[in-house]
Amino acid sequence: MPSLDSDKVDAALRNKMRAEVDEDRRHYIYTVADDEGYYVATTAMSKGGKQALGANLVSKMARDLGLKTGEMTDMVR
Repeated sequence: MPSLDSDKVDAALRNKMRAEVDEDRRHYIYTVADDEGYYVATTAMSKGGKQALGANLVSKMARDLGLKTGEMTDMVR
């Protein structure tokens, strides 16, 4: 599986999954809620500049969000 750009992952989490982002910490903390407002998943990503996220990290983030790696990749692209 190819790597994903961190800025594209950030945009997908914010826009497609409507994640709330806590930017006050060392890492961005993304919290996803369902339609009723209940939190269902969280994941984190480094605040560093644009970088390529490797297959291992993408897989871990997908697992955090309850997605398969392929679903995560499709969402970002």
